[in-house]
Amino acid sequence: LHGEISRLEYSFDATDQHMSRQDTQTAGGVLPLAVARNLGDKVMEKRKAGAMEVEIAVRDLFLTNHEKVIRDIIQCLRKDFLESGSSSHRKGGLLGLAAVAVGLAEGIVSFLDDLVPPVLLCFIDPDSKLRYHACETLYNIAKIARVSMIPRFHEIFEGLFKLSADPVDEVRKAMNLVDTLMKDIVNECSSFDMQQFVRELNTRLSANAPESRQFLLGWIQALNEVLNVDMVMFIPELLDGLFCRLSESSKEIRQIAFVCLSDMLENIKENTSRADFVTMIRIILRHCQSQDRFIHLTATRWLSDFVLLAHQLLLPYMAQMIGVVLPSLSHAEEEIQKAADICNENLLMLVRDANNQKIDWDNIVQVVVKCLKSQFVMTRMASLKWLNALVQKSLEHMSKHLDVLFPALLKTLSDESDDVVTAALEVLSRISVSRDQFNRCLNELVNLFSTDRALLQRRGALIVRKLCLFLGADVIFTSLSGILQENQDILFCALMIKHLNLVFLTSTELEDLRTRLKSCRISSEGRELFLALYPSWCHNPIATLSLCLLAQMYELAAELVTVLSEMKVDMEMLLQIDKLIQLIESPIFMTLRMHLLDIKHTHLLKTMYGLLMLMPQSSAFNVLKNRLSCVPTTQLPSPISPLPPRTTSKTAVTSPSTPTAAATLPRDGFRLEELLRTFEQVQKRHRDQATDKSTSVKLAQVNLS
Repeated sequence: LHGEISRLEYSFDATDQHMSRQDTQTAGGVLPLAVARNLGDKVMEKRKAGAMEVEIAVRDLFLTNHEKVIRDIIQCLRKDFLESGSSSHRKGGLLGLAAVAVGLAEGIVSFLDDLVPPVLLCFIDPDSKLRYHACETLYNIAKIARVSMIPRFHEIFEGLFKLSADPVDEVRKAMNLVDTLMKDIVNECSSFDMQQFVRELNTRLSANAPESRQFLLGWIQALNEVLNVDMVMFIPELLDGLFCRLSESSKEIRQIAFVCLSDMLENIKENTSRADFVTMIRIILRHCQSQDRFIHLTATRWLSDFVLLAHQLLLPYMAQMIGVVLPSLSHAEEEIQKAADICNENLLMLVRDANNQKIDWDNIVQVVVKCLKSQFVMTRMASLKWLNALVQKSLEHMSKHLDVLFPALLKTLSDESDDVVTAALEVLSRISVSRDQFNRCLNELVNLFSTDRALLQRRGALIVRKLCLFLGADVIFTSLSGILQENQDILFCALMIKHLNLVFLTSTELEDLRTRLKSCRISSEGRELFLALYPSWCHNPIATLSLCLLAQMYELAAELVTVLSEMKVDMEMLLQIDKLIQLIESPIFMTLRMHLLDIKHTHLLKTMYGLLMLMPQSSAFNVLKNRLSCVPTTQLPSPISPLPPRTTSKTAVTSPSTPTAAATLPRDGFRLEELLRTFEQVQKRHRDQATDKSTSVKLAQVNLS
């Protein structure tokens, strides 16, 4: 038959329709011995001839309403042939049952309970040819009976399932033809028990044999195409098994499983109102974490579509969805990254449109903060994007989680990626809208810099610049200055001011603030800014000097240079002077350089020459010397007159009543003597601490000896 089974058609001569007298003896009481011998013959043609006689006899018996005799013939074929030890007899018995089915034609329905079970028993026969003929017989029975086979469908399906893994290729081909016919019959049936069958499919989907799994997938694919079956309600039962099949080693099985899933997703999109999203999302979330690339990718795409289809129904699962999508953004596979990115945007859109009361704030924040610790930049960036979106959505709800957010965000400031640091600062800025939270943010930031000096060195400038961009340079610098004035760690304050001063002088974000400071002698806003910064800037002498130069407080600057000449000038201070001289040559101090040409600014010239005298001969010394050589000789200041006696480092600060050169300078709204006194007081604290430290070291050395 070569894999093709057709309805048995037997050609016979009309003259052979009657049995001869010598053949009137019967086998089993119903079949003539000649017919029985032919059915059990080893030669196929004789078995066909015997089956032809059975067909004619059954047709005549059915037309004359001898149903009992027909059942006796079936029983005889079963007992005397199918249960025989002879392979030829068993083949003849199957051929006889096929002949009975053909003879009954439309009348087969009432005999199916007699015909089908013995054929199914032959599916497990050790003889592969007999299994093949059993498929042939069942095909002929089903082709005649059609939808009448449905009551026995599950028995037939069980038999076909076993044959799907048959080791003989010809048997599997025969089974496939019967299988195709049964699918057509199911499609014709309007009363098929889909629920029981789907449950059976799901139970068997983990079958050991790959051929059997492919057989089951073929049925699922067929059910998706059946027009009179509402598969949407059955998808949750099959979903997990289908996703598991995407990891098959067989490419063909993977492809069939993928097609089944694609058809199901389209079915869901067309019947959204009947889809059980809650049950399915739990399955999808589990597979979104699969180590198998194909499963992971497909599940992520399903999740993305579900977010668009189900909308608010998925809000209770938002934390879980975020927890699987954010790590996927950093997956090694680019396709998974892209799918996760689309899904993440859909999730963000869902949260933005959701009612605040329906959002699980606690679990979402917990998951996002956990993802913020990821080793991958993309995941950390996405986590910060989520925090930003949540703060924008409801600062009131997010304020309840500040004890978790502040430590996590501050830790992120040490990140190796500038983008991550910038994103973290943006979130901190949004949190710090109220004055209390703003103060808390800056205080914790200063404490972080105090404990992690390397972070201040490496990231301090970036952090301050971005905070100025997000919150405003004025409020950031004046607030930091106020915090540092209260800080008792004066060595840290000196270091912090050094970095703040460099940012202040060089960052484009602070250009407006520098412009305001330059007008401090004629503008109240500029004056307030200078007075807010100056006390903390006094912790660092060179920073104080640069602040005065930028503010065009040249009188005070000249006095500070004189004070510097009396201080211990170490290498750190020389390096800072070197940096200041380089900055004087930059566009920021262009106004200052022009003022060197103005005879009114003699104090500026004195300051510049004072710096020149403080510097050892070096490249910076030559730069400043060359600059001053361009000043016309008529502009050079007169010899500096001796200053009134000043307090030494071992005495108290200058009394306000003591006359000084600063006391005689134009004040323009400033009390220069008080500003100078403030500087000396702060520097005295530094000297005292250095003295105490030196004393402690000497005592320790004595005790040690």
